[in-house]
Amino acid sequence: AFGYGSGVFHQAGYSKEDAPMVDLVIGVQDALAWHTENMTKNPEHYSAFARAAGPRAVAWMQSSLGAGLWYNTLVVIPPSVSGAAPGQHMKYGIATVEALQRDLVDWESLYVAGRMHK
Repeated sequence: AFGYGSGVFHQAGYSKEDAPMVDLVIGVQDALAWHTENMTKNPEHYSAFARAAGPRAVAWMQSSLGAGLWYNTLVVIPPSVSGAAPGQHMKYGIATVEALQRDLVDWESLYVAGRMHK
């Protein structure tokens, strides 16, 4: 996993009081297994469309469309997380380790490499 952007690294023009969104990418071995478990534990992280479609469809869209990532956005960071501002949001992208390696080594889409430059 890695974080990027102004919610993770201090950047000029942003302060902690601004509570910028925290951006994360998480590498997983098995997208279907991960989404199945995560959708059970955190259904509110997924859009109504994704919940209705189910984890198999989400894993298929992740691997077949775009850059190989599935993002859950506008997730409120729980108040129990140290350092988070009240009501601060995060988004997290899920990618298989294989997809991350392909993009970082072969520049398949340059999406992940671009996130790491942020």
